[in-house]
Amino acid sequence: MYMEYFEFIDDKSSKFWKIEKVGDTKIITKWGRISGKSRETELSYDTIQLRDLDYSKKREDKIKKRYIKKLLTSNNENIK
Repeated sequence: MYMEYFEFIDDKSSKFWKIEKVGDTKIITKWGRISGKSRETELSYDTIQLRDLDYSKKREDKIKKRYIKKLLTSNNENIK
């Protein structure tokens, strides 16, 4: 399992986004407002390579949108 956690905070928004590799062929993403209700999706892929390619694309998309990678700790209530 490999997981990364990102936040986007500006004058109008306070959001988080988490992406996690599960097993060999799944990605779980969780997102929403910080300290608010969150959503989650689970995607399955035919191969590890396809999963890793999509993981990288999703991650880069968030970085382009100015999401900042944060240290994932047990205090991040918004990811539970």
